[in-house]
Amino acid sequence: MQDFNIAIEEYNAICDRIVNIFINKYFDKDVVSEWAYEIGGVVYINDYCFSMEDILEYMKYGYSKKMMFERADYALACAYKNKYVQNIRNYKKLK
Repeated sequence: MQDFNIAIEEYNAICDRIVNIFINKYFDKDVVSEWAYEIGGVVYINDYCFSMEDILEYMKYGYSKKMMFERADYALACAYKNKYVQNIRNYKKLK
């Protein structure tokens, strides 16, 4: 059980580190961030919310700051209209 607890602590630290890298790349200095329910799930950053999967994909596919916010706003607009949201990988290819 001790190994499990250590692994969970390491996982939480890695998730926090990835979010901090994401924040440093895409946000200005005045940032408020908080995990919604659990570390590694959804994180609120200023007025946006991102899943860990979205954060990883924005970084993996090399989104610029402008394009990341454009896609995040697009996804939110689609959610309000109950419309299909183009995934992060394909959204960039189609732009």
